[in-house]
Amino acid sequence: GEVDDLRASLCAARGSIQHLTNVLEGEQARTTALEAAAVKDRARIEDLAQGLREAKSRDDQQLRAIHDAHKELAALGARMRAAWERLDAHSGDHGAAGARLSTLHDGQGTACRRIDALEELAVQLRADLDGAASQAGQHASELEGLG
Repeated sequence: GEVDDLRASLCAARGSIQHLTNVLEGEQARTTALEAAAVKDRARIEDLAQGLREAKSRDDQQLRAIHDAHKELAALGARMRAAWERLDAHSGDHGAAGARLSTLHDGQGTACRRIDALEELAVQLRADLDGAASQAGQHASELEGLG
């Protein structure tokens, strides 16, 4: 009787221990898989962050180029206005040259408006890049918290 009860209890205890061992091994496997996924996610986030940094650098270069072009166009406009004034002062018969300068001046105005639109687009792109960089940083922080 009593020995049989002890054997049955021992058998039940072994079964419980085996079950707990299986559960623990399963949890360890899941933890290992989650850690591996987190490592891959961190690497991907770093790649994305690097891409964002490179895009920001290109964006900065484009903004500088647009700004420089805008300044050059403004200077060109000033030179054209000065030339127009000189022609106007020195010659009463400048119809053809005046029309050409007027066309050039109109073209300069159009180019300035286009550059202004490009500047606005570049500013919006910068804001979008900053937002994406912020999100990448948040994801990286969240992954750091998991690890």
